[in-house]
Amino acid sequence: MKFLLKGQVGGHCKFDSVKFKQQGDHKSPLQSWYSELQLFEAFPERPIEAGMCDVVMERPTILIKLDAGINMYHHFCDFINLYVTQHFNNSFSQNVDIVFYDTSSSI
Repeated sequence: MKFLLKGQVGGHCKFDSVKFKQQGDHKSPLQSWYSELQLFEAFPERPIEAGMCDVVMERPTILIKLDAGINMYHHFCDFINLYVTQHFNNSFSQNVDIVFYDTSSSI
């Protein structure tokens, strides 16, 4: 669950790290991104301008975290989550990148 190291995830922002760490009580692989983002930090400079980024995504990018790859029901849940998210934030477009996030060894 902890694959990003300190300094690898963050942004140039105002970040309340104390409030964020309190959210760690709700950490669970299937219901939260806390595990992946637990080392998020506020950088003093803009990461892109400082050359700190390996990859810069120019188009809107949707991250999909694999629910469970054990059967088609769980893949269907991923699709429904994507569909509902696009409704909530009114972002229906075919001009997006989708990153399917999966760290399981079952594939």
